[in-house]
Amino acid sequence: MIRLTKNFATWSFLLFLIFGCAHFPNDSKDHEDVIEMLSVLTSFAQGALQKGYFEDGEQDFLEYLAAKKPKLNKWFVERGYTIRAAEVADHAVIMICYGDKAIFEDTDCVAGKPDRDYRKNLNHTDCEITMTKEEVKKICQ
Repeated sequence: MIRLTKNFATWSFLLFLIFGCAHFPNDSKDHEDVIEMLSVLTSFAQGALQKGYFEDGEQDFLEYLAAKKPKLNKWFVERGYTIRAAEVADHAVIMICYGDKAIFEDTDCVAGKPDRDYRKNLNHTDCEITMTKEEVKKICQ
């Protein structure tokens, strides 16, 4: 009986370690791979804007993305991310969300880190573009 209890405890602990430490996409460290893909996406979005694919709003851009860059679109969709897009002050602004929570918001104006990183924001940031014309102009000057 003691051996059975000891084996059960050992297996329970091992299962906890395996499943307790499993990959959960909502951990902030797990969104690091998004940054590089976001850079590609914002660059594409700015080009789409210049070609007129934001004239009818976000859906117009998302359809263009799915048609012209299906692998890029699929990369985000398969990982459970939502892409939001808008034209603000003649620039494409992209927001990446996980569930209904914003993760990143970015323009194609500054290389490297996204313009806004919401991962450590203790307040829930809804999945809605928040950058104003003034903010975008300042970032893109």
